[in-house]
Amino acid sequence: MMFSLSRTVLLCAIGLLIASRIQAEVENSAPTNLPATPAAGMGTTVHPVDSNQVLERTSFQTGKPWSENGNLRSDVAIVYGIDAGLPQRIGTWRDHGYRIHV
Repeated sequence: MMFSLSRTVLLCAIGLLIASRIQAEVENSAPTNLPATPAAGMGTTVHPVDSNQVLERTSFQTGKPWSENGNLRSDVAIVYGIDAGLPQRIGTWRDHGYRIHV
C-alpha cells in the first residue's frame, strides 16, 4: 500500500512539472504580430491578434472563406477542404485575426 501511494504522489508531481513547463513554453511563444492586411477587395476591418491570449479556448470548423455572417470571434478556425482554394480560405480567416488549424 505504501509503495502504491508513493508512486501516485510521484506521478502527480511529474505531471505538475510537465504542465508547468508546457505553460511556460506557451506563454513565451505568444504571437505578438498583427495579421496580414485583408485580401484585395474585401473592404473589412482587420482584428488584431490578442497577444495577451495564449490559450486557444474556442474553435469551429468551416469549409468556407471568412464572411461577416460566419464571424464567430473564436480563437481558432479549423479550415477544411483540401483543394486549390484552401490557401485562399485560410488567408481570409487569418487576415481577420483567427488562428488556423487544418
